[in-house]
Amino acid sequence: MIGTRPARPLPAPLHERAGSPIDTRLDTLFHRRLSRPLTRLALVLGLTANQVSLASLLVGLLAVWGFWHATPWSALAGLALYAAAVVLDHSDGEVARLTHSESRLGEWLDVTSDTVIHALLVLAMGVTAQARAGRAGIGLGALAASGVVVSAMIAKTSPRSTAGGVGGFLDALGNRDGFYAMLLLFILALTFVPALLPILMIVVTAGSHAYWLTRLAYRLVAARPSRAA
Repeated sequence: MIGTRPARPLPAPLHERAGSPIDTRLDTLFHRRLSRPLTRLALVLGLTANQVSLASLLVGLLAVWGFWHATPWSALAGLALYAAAVVLDHSDGEVARLTHSESRLGEWLDVTSDTVIHALLVLAMGVTAQARAGRAGIGLGALAASGVVVSAMIAKTSPRSTAGGVGGFLDALGNRDGFYAMLLLFILALTFVPALLPILMIVVTAGSHAYWLTRLAYRLVAARPSRAA
């Protein structure tokens, strides 16, 4: 809970095992290498996991600012800030696991922060697309943001697959690796071909809603009782 002081830093070998079973390769190679030093600092300073989550949210909102009416340089700064927010998001989970302070409040704070950041980022992309090329960019950004919110709700209330297959594929689609790719494509289009920004926003909007619709359909099909042969 917010305000609870965590325990003293734990030994390094245990700290190195503070990752998550859903980590992607990018998480292992990049995010965790930066989050672990931050986690040690948070433990030394007596910060709670929820306080680190709030720091992640703040940095994520600064990332949104970088993409709002963006220039190529401000968008690059926004991408760097987004990466920093993701690193802090990894750190809050490490602090919670290492101090045995995981809670429902912390879990929902983490999910809410992620959802707010991602929804506002795609909205900011739409604002920039409209400013640079017109064609209903803001409307597309708002529609994409709604898809991000619904996708987060569906993903949160769907059990994770442990057997691969379609469920495992959908779990993989929900990670941040694809979001990084989208932000990079946006920056490239903004820099070299701004006229393509509305087309990119159409793709982002369609993808955000296709994800939750596919996931919901899979969940409904998986929940149906199998008929005996």
